[in-house]
Amino acid sequence: MMTSIFLPVLVNCLCTFQVYAMVVFDNLEVRYTSKKNQPCRWWVRTFLRFFYGGLAFFLSVTFPFLGRQAPLVGGAWTLADNGLKANFYKP
Repeated sequence: MMTSIFLPVLVNCLCTFQVYAMVVFDNLEVRYTSKKNQPCRWWVRTFLRFFYGGLAFFLSVTFPFLGRQAPLVGGAWTLADNGLKANFYKP
């Protein structure tokens, strides 16, 4: 019974990860092609995707509290950004 619930959830998570991480995959491929001056091969593309997926999984398991600290970091960045704008854009 539990397997029939968890299996579609797992498939959904794996499929949506590919969609939402597409920007990162494209950036990794652009960096590779600009350094090597040749097209990215399929096995390099697969390695980059496995590497990024493993890194994201490792960080999410190692630091599960980072999601709850996002508002704090965002608020601190807003304050710092407003302070920088006030100092640099004075007439």
